[in-house]
Amino acid sequence: MIIHRYFRYLLIGGLFVSTIQAGVAQKKVINDLGLAAGGAWYFGDLNPAVMFYSPSPAVGIFYRPNINKRYAVRTSFWFGGLRSNGNAFGDPLPPFNTASFQHSFIDLSVQFEFNFLPYSPHPRKVMYSPYVSAGAGYAMIFGATPAGQFVLPFGLGFKLNISERIDGGVEWGFRKTFNDMIDGSQNLIAPNDNSLLHNNDWYSIVGIFVSYKIFYNREKCAAYW
Repeated sequence: MIIHRYFRYLLIGGLFVSTIQAGVAQKKVINDLGLAAGGAWYFGDLNPAVMFYSPSPAVGIFYRPNINKRYAVRTSFWFGGLRSNGNAFGDPLPPFNTASFQHSFIDLSVQFEFNFLPYSPHPRKVMYSPYVSAGAGYAMIFGATPAGQFVLPFGLGFKLNISERIDGGVEWGFRKTFNDMIDGSQNLIAPNDNSLLHNNDWYSIVGIFVSYKIFYNREKCAAYW
């Protein structure tokens, strides 16, 4: 499909940019290597609106070159679970009382971050900032049909400069998929409605993260920062 080809190229391009930033621009860019942990849940036919519905654990790793005080590029890898017990509507009748699933997933994404404040990884400067992120990604949702899903990742978060080498923060991310069969159910409320705009399933990941600044000793350039 054309849309799958487009996002494949976008994801590969983002990975390429992140790699170039790490390999070529080390003398200008502070790079973060981090770990994240939190939970994931899904939105779809069985759960159209309930936040934190049947959450499952999720863990992740990421690599983030900080281009400057406002922008960063982050490559992330998450592993977690998605599930439903089929009763988000509170409806005791079929199909809602019988539909359920439990999947595991891996999620790879490249996202650009924008800091609302001129965040600096150096102590005694701007040590925190809220931020937003968006990009492209690919997920393998084991048990779904099909398992491979191109996704649109975006989110918001807060980062904090804890020490000279350690950052931390929290992020709430969303993933829009291009498939309505993650939950194994399609158009339970309106079977004749096949709109591509709102029928596709989503999932969300919330987590806290800690990162370590690498190549840091080379980067203390007051003119740059």
